[in-house]
This record gives sequence, C-alpha cells and structure tokens, in this order.
Amino acid sequence: YYVRQADHIAGRDRIDLTVDPPPELVIEVDITHPSQDKLPIYASLGVMEVWRHDGQTLQILRLQEEQYTTTAESVLFPGLPAATLSDFVRQGDEQGIIPMVRAFRTWVQENRLL
Repeated sequence: YYVRQADHIAGRDRIDLTVDPPPELVIEVDITHPSQDKLPIYASLGVMEVWRHDGQTLQILRLQEEQYTTTAESVLFPGLPAATLSDFVRQGDEQGIIPMVRAFRTWVQENRLL
C-alpha cells in the first residue's frame, strides 16, 4: 500500500519500481503460511513497514538498516499502536466488519489521527 506517496501513485494501472517508489506498507496474514521468507524481499524493495497478523495478534515491523524490527507503533500512522490494531481485528472477527469499521473510525477521530 502507498500511504505518503498515494497521490503520486493514484490512478496508475501499473507500478514500475525502477522509476516509482516502493510501496510503504505491506500487510501479511499468516494464518496458513508464514511470511517470514518474504521479509528480505520487502526489505530489498525498501518497504518501510510490514504488518503481520497470525490470527491472534498483529505485529508491526519497521525497516531499519535493511532489517525489520518489531515496533509497538506504526511509523506511517503515528499514534496507532499494534495492540490497538489487534483489538480491532479481533472485534471484526467477533462482531463483524461493519461494527469494527465504525468503531475504528470513531477511535481515529477521538485520537485525532486524521
């Protein structure tokens, strides 16, 4: 996903990584197959942040010196902790996606992330 560069990439059908910036965020769901083997590929591309969800918790990995390290909070979305993301994913599983999205929007507004 593109976050900070979204305006630069918007409307394109194809991305050329020899010219265009790399995606800033990758989201991996590690339910059936772990994504650990993909991390060196994402690092070589320069993907700033990887979010991994294993069915229980969400982990935020930040690229630092060509390696990913676990961090408690997103760099792309300052003020958004991994624990909060995990709670919303869990809420989506338990209550459904629509109530979760509504609750997340309220949380974002209350925490002034917009």
